[in-house]
Amino acid sequence: MQANELHGEARGLTRRRLLRAGAVAAAGTLAEASTAEGAILTGSSLKQRRLAVVRRHMNTENQDAFGQTLATFGTPRYEFMATGQVDNHRQAVRGYYDTIESAFPDQHTSDWRMRYAPGEEADRDAVVVEFLFTGTQKGAFVGIPATGKKVSCRMAAFFFFARGSDRLDDERVYFDAGTLLIQLGVIPKFYPGWLGPLPH
Repeated sequence: MQANELHGEARGLTRRRLLRAGAVAAAGTLAEASTAEGAILTGSSLKQRRLAVVRRHMNTENQDAFGQTLATFGTPRYEFMATGQVDNHRQAVRGYYDTIESAFPDQHTSDWRMRYAPGEEADRDAVVVEFLFTGTQKGAFVGIPATGKKVSCRMAAFFFFARGSDRLDDERVYFDAGTLLIQLGVIPKFYPGWLGPLPH
């Protein structure tokens, strides 16, 4: 059978039937097909792939491999709800990575708690992650000169996906700015904040 004939037939087959037919080569011919068709040819569900993308995103941030972090996006975008900062598109997001790497060169996230959150109707699907952010302020951060102080703050992030996609199109981050400002010595301590890992 010629490659173009296989290409035509493969479009109408499910992944299971493709494997039964031994048509592994069809994966190459359909590499540029739609997202829905591409999902048929993978060994994991869309949900599993999305969870894997978020893990890769957070792992590469911990490794300061921000070029790889950027690659987890389709259209890169960050929203920081505590400050109102929005970094939209590749250049702005790359600038954010440079800033956070300078401000907290030892930044690290741990104690991840992931939840899958399908959207309703027109809403986007999301993966929600609670985590602990730690780091030492070695450079300027939101106008605050380097203090050399360590921070430890619980945060949550919504990783949004467009319908049918397994690449991020937005990360929306929530955190208590007061917790960070207290730890950096900018404002007086008027509540203890939540430090360390969550109880199981």
